[in-house]
Amino acid sequence: MTDRELANLLEFKVSINTDGNVVLDYTSPPDPDSLEKAFDEWDDEYENTKKFVSLVKYLQNMLEMHTKDISKILR
Repeated sequence: MTDRELANLLEFKVSINTDGNVVLDYTSPPDPDSLEKAFDEWDDEYENTKKFVSLVKYLQNMLEMHTKDISKILR
């Protein structure tokens, strides 16, 4: 698949730099309301819109939980 055929919903990377610090690098999921609007404008009868919106909400919650947990571990 080419990049044009993919829509990235979440990237999450945890690294350690040469100073010994943990670096979190992430791209947040798209805004669920904007995603739903885009799908509805494209095809308002598309059957998977609600599933994708739910997935994006789940990914947002997961990202928030992981970043908080990592911060707690590193204190």
